[in-house]
Amino acid sequence: MKHNNFLKYNDMSDKWKKLVRINQLISQKINYSYKGLAI
Repeated sequence: MKHNNFLKYNDMSDKWKKLVRINQLISQKINYSYKGLAI
């Protein structure tokens, strides 16, 4: 039972890490766009 919960938790954190990564990439692109507009 404990082991199953641990696996579920790991799966959640993997998905969360992917979401965070995507958000970072998007915000980087937005930052570059703003810098491009500023120049």
